[in-house]
Amino acid sequence: MRLVVDGAGQVVATQTAVFTSLDVLTTNRAGLAEAFAAIGTVEDDHVWVDIAWLRKACASPCEEWQAGFDAMIDFATRKGWTRENRLVRAHVVSG
Repeated sequence: MRLVVDGAGQVVATQTAVFTSLDVLTTNRAGLAEAFAAIGTVEDDHVWVDIAWLRKACASPCEEWQAGFDAMIDFATRKGWTRENRLVRAHVVSG
């Protein structure tokens, strides 16, 4: 799963059926805090993204998609990549 920060500073979900990774692609790291102000928190080379927002931005009505998303979040939780059961960590990639 990939979140792309576009030229206007909007966050767009792509690769929404890929549950083996979660990253943020940006060409403007300085603009990350503003882009994620309402949906997450920027911390070093990571963004902590609101899980409810992520589910809504990427969701498919398909039960298979829902199960894949839940498994991704469960895996992240076991690895310590979630906070307060509402945020999940995404790695920032410059592109």
